[in-house]
Amino acid sequence: MISFVWSDTHPMFAGRGGTESFTIGHVRELVERGIPARVITLGLGKNDGREFYNDIEFLDVESPEALSELDDILVFVNFPIDVPTKKQSFVFYHIPPLDRRNRVVDYKSAQKNQVILTNSRYLRTVWADYLDVNPNKIHIVYPFADPVFAKVQRRAEFQSDKTRVLFAGRLVPEKGIYLLMEAIHHNVLQDGNFSFTVTNAGNQTSPGDVIEHILHAHPCIRVIKARTTPAEMARLYARYDIVVVPSNHKYWHEAFGMVSVEAQHSGCKVVASGSDGLLETNCGELVYFEPGNSYDMALKIAKAAKAGPLLPEQRADTVTHFTRESSVNSLLAAISKHEQLL
Repeated sequence: MISFVWSDTHPMFAGRGGTESFTIGHVRELVERGIPARVITLGLGKNDGREFYNDIEFLDVESPEALSELDDILVFVNFPIDVPTKKQSFVFYHIPPLDRRNRVVDYKSAQKNQVILTNSRYLRTVWADYLDVNPNKIHIVYPFADPVFAKVQRRAEFQSDKTRVLFAGRLVPEKGIYLLMEAIHHNVLQDGNFSFTVTNAGNQTSPGDVIEHILHAHPCIRVIKARTTPAEMARLYARYDIVVVPSNHKYWHEAFGMVSVEAQHSGCKVVASGSDGLLETNCGELVYFEPGNSYDMALKIAKAAKAGPLLPEQRADTVTHFTRESSVNSLLAAISKHEQLL
């Protein structure tokens, strides 16, 4: 049994973020292969998010010490816990080191006996520097796009004489929403051939509420309600030509960039900030702009539009990158180096 230990203090809500989707996707793929897998939560009871995932086995334990009694191969998600385990345990970092909700994590002592996994080369470097370990001892398990993104159909009734540009992300400055608002007003995007839409994806915060109010008042931007499931997001992407990922590397370092991969699988071209983990998300239809440069961003949007929509054969190649199967293969390869699976 491979168990993913959700040691966050919040339930595993659906549509909340990439880490949740990644973890659930791995459990599903493992079970489909006949390898028992589940999610373990700590002290949350039955309100741990299991109601969102009827096909996934959940186990809630009252304390971390209970983990020591399990025969499972434990994969701690983002937050390591220093408890003895019967088998080699792992910690999977999807995010950089942080002090979260006044919860200072002693990563160095907590993960001293655990094998480290990260979701990108960029994040491997961050954690290797932080923990002062050899990066070659850290395994990379890339994320994946849910299969629904590759399967979604781009329907003719949603075609337009304008190039449709979408921002899908948390409405916070670090995700680059202000940079997009600035880019829209450069001359290269002022010929009337572009439409811009924004939707929130992920946790909404108080700053996000303020930014959403500003966006509603913007004459060139349409704001639409958030989508909460992969299927809903896939159908949304299929209505657009270009998806922008303008993350501001001065305030936020993207460990990877799932929006970029999901949009490409859905048949969109992507214009993204050329920094950090986003540099590893190219499925063949990604154009980078200089980080923080709104004019270069506008130029790259215009360039992507001029090149025209994806051809069927281009999309067919795109969806071969970052699949759930390849991600789980990497996970199993990493585990097998340290622990016998069967």
